[in-house]
Amino acid sequence: MQGKKIKELDKQIEEIKARKKTAATPEKKAEEDSLEAQAMAPKAEAEKQQQEATESGAKLTKEKQSIEELNKMKEKNTRRKIR
Repeated sequence: MQGKKIKELDKQIEEIKARKKTAATPEKKAEEDSLEAQAMAPKAEAEKQQQEATESGAKLTKEKQSIEELNKMKEKNTRRKIR
């Protein structure tokens, strides 16, 4: 989801940069600079959220593997006690 949002913001930023290059007046250029800054903030936030989600997913995967290993060890110990 964040990836799509980042792509949309990238597109907006590129459009703003293109308009900025053709700005006829310093005022228009300043306006485009402001719009670019406004688009960059949510992009940075979306990238941060995407990174956090990636890290969280990796952490959950690692925890799942640890639990699976513990369950295997527990199963082995249970079999030994039964014999």
